Amino acid sequence: MQMPTMPYRSAVQMRVVLGIRWMALCSRRGHDPVVELTQRLGSVTAAKAFLDFADLAGRCWPDTVQVMRPCCVQMTADETVFAGMADAAARADRDAFGTVLAGLIRHDRHEALYQAAVAAVASGS
Repeated sequence: MQMPTMPYRSAVQMRVVLGIRWMALCSRRGHDPVVELTQRLGSVTAAKAFLDFADLAGRCWPDTVQVMRPCCVQMTADETVFAGMADAAARADRDAFGTVLAGLIRHDRHEALYQAAVAAVASGS
């Protein structure tokens, strides 16, 4: 099975996937991700909204979120879900958001994740 790739993803999808990757890299290196995310997203407000979304997603995820390095073109299955969440949130499509998470995240957690994703996507645009 071939892994999904970053090319041809929307800007919002790429921003979310790269944000998750930068957070993971910062965590491994013991750096504060707010600085990196602020530089990449353009404001502290956007970085905070993104961190809130990622933190909530991490607490809801059934396992440790798997990510590639920021330079990789290929995407993990988890990154593909994050890209799908970002796309659905950017389109304000709750049904599509739920479809992306179906079978992975308990249904009772979808709404909080949706709201956090909408805030993260809105603040980064």
